[in-house]
Amino acid sequence: MDIIKDTAIEYLTETSHRTFLAISRSGVTSSDFLRLYREYDFSLADWAFMLGISERSLQRYIKTDHTFTVGESEKLLRLSHLLNRGLAVFGNSGRFQQWLKEGTPALSGDSPFELLDTIFGLDMVLDELGRIEHGILA
Repeated sequence: MDIIKDTAIEYLTETSHRTFLAISRSGVTSSDFLRLYREYDFSLADWAFMLGISERSLQRYIKTDHTFTVGESEKLLRLSHLLNRGLAVFGNSGRFQQWLKEGTPALSGDSPFELLDTIFGLDMVLDELGRIEHGILA
């Protein structure tokens, strides 16, 4: 599986939901996670925050070729999808990373990154990316 390529879709469809459901149930491996980690400019602490686990646990997962739980795998797939969408909308990693870290009125002053620790927050950030993509400013 290539988690980055597999989640590089514009919108989630019935087919992609079913694919991600199967991947989540079988579990994303730590080697899949490492591809994400190397591709995007987030620290291990950032990833631990987004996944809702300790940094130490994440380090242990990497060392032991761990398979993530269903919930963690879902979160990794959603995060990868969001990161791919952000790169597509902003055109480059630097501008997207800057946007993720800045507070925005559309998200009640929160930075998008602050919302990435929950599925609901991820959905809010994806919605905002869609509005930016279509020129709808809040």
